[in-house]
Amino acid sequence: METQYTGQDGDDLCRCLRMEYERYTAPDNDQPGYLSFAEVIVLNEGSKAFNEQMKRSGDTQLAQAISGAAMRRVQALADEIKREFEHQ
Repeated sequence: METQYTGQDGDDLCRCLRMEYERYTAPDNDQPGYLSFAEVIVLNEGSKAFNEQMKRSGDTQLAQAISGAAMRRVQALADEIKREFEHQ
């Protein structure tokens, strides 16, 4: 049984996060809202991971664990991209 969530292709995810950061920090975006940079993407990837695992196994605990791991992976990537932009 497969228990590893792969999510979006790494390049697609990086591109999506970079575009989101550019929008989030754009000079004309004076009201970024209540969500932090990449929060929607992180939550979306976590939800996809949860749903995929539930379809595979029906194991809620496993799905929650995989969802959490996917969210941490995407957040770490978002943090890395944010640091890259801040050091340019």
